[in-house]
Amino acid sequence: MSTSAAALLLQYTATRSMTPRAERDYASIVRVFSKWYGTEPTIGDLASKASEYIRCRAHGNGFTANCRTAAKHRAVLRCLLRFAKRQGHIEKVLLCKVRMVEHVPSAFTAKELTRLRQHASPIVSAGIDLAYDTGLRRSDIMSLTWNSVTKAAVGYNVAIVQAKTGRRIVKPLRTETYRKLHALKVDDRLLPVTRDEWCWHWHKCGKAAKVNTHKRGLQAIRRAGASYVDKAGGSAQDYLGHRTAGLAKSFYIDPKISPHTAPLPPAFCESPDATA
Repeated sequence: MSTSAAALLLQYTATRSMTPRAERDYASIVRVFSKWYGTEPTIGDLASKASEYIRCRAHGNGFTANCRTAAKHRAVLRCLLRFAKRQGHIEKVLLCKVRMVEHVPSAFTAKELTRLRQHASPIVSAGIDLAYDTGLRRSDIMSLTWNSVTKAAVGYNVAIVQAKTGRRIVKPLRTETYRKLHALKVDDRLLPVTRDEWCWHWHKCGKAAKVNTHKRGLQAIRRAGASYVDKAGGSAQDYLGHRTAGLAKSFYIDPKISPHTAPLPPAFCESPDATA
């Protein structure tokens, strides 16, 4: 009896140290592939149809065309199929490549953040400042507790092990931000709000400030911080807590805030004696 793709996934995750989020991502991709295929696929089905599925994701045949999503799904399916090959289920792993179009990061500008802070409730104002100071991902911000905060020579520090990378980092916190958060203290959470509550307050603030907050939240604040750090000559990579160099420039630094322009050639000589 042929092994199913779902069974292969279970075998794969059982042999890897994966975060819960990564396991959910892998399971979701296999589930979407199965829905696209129309029935429960075997490993052979996965191997023979993976390229067709990736092309459909990239070019919009039955999906919203998205090369970045196609590339992410390709990477997951490639890992599973390589594992299947090592287990002796298939002989070759053949997957089409995805032609990537460079992403142009879009961050909140200082003007937009100022307008948001002017119309923000205390919880939103504290959340904006916390996200901007630390550059942390939303999941990490929501998991911060008062135990992670320590007094520093200037202001405060926040220590956390990032959920996505497993990397321990320490981020500075302005005294003003600390005071805003302390004024809201009701339990051990640094930002005492659920994800759904935050979204409600956030979009209400955006509407009042006349700032577009649709699909622009804490991640866009994170991009803003990285962009302004880069503009000031600092390390956006350190601010973001990245292990890999180049991610900041590719996915976070907004060229409207911190442009990395190509050099101009020398000006033409307009002297009458100029030679070709």
